[in-house]
Amino acid sequence: MRSRLFSAVVVFALVQQASAGVIQTPQCTKDMSSVDSSFQETLGNLQRSGRSAAVPSARCAAYKHHIEVMKNASAIFARCTTEPDRTQNISQMDGTIADIKDALKSEKCQ
Repeated sequence: MRSRLFSAVVVFALVQQASAGVIQTPQCTKDMSSVDSSFQETLGNLQRSGRSAAVPSARCAAYKHHIEVMKNASAIFARCTTEPDRTQNISQMDGTIADIKDALKSEKCQ
């Protein structure tokens, strides 16, 4: 759980750095702000679910939600960032999604 949470924190840090490569349109500015909010929310969910070790369903729900947040962020990065930030951020999203899918398997989530 710790390495997966660390991976999510790294992604959050990348979003903070990605602002230099953001395409400056009103929609992209709004979408990047929503990515930031979504990351903060999903990180909180992952932290809370990690504390409830006796409730695997809470972790499963947090992991599934995190995957959806990462997929959404990846689509926004593809549309709203420039190279090399685009490639770096999308690659990080893909890696985090893979890590979380592994967590879903190890938790035996449905």
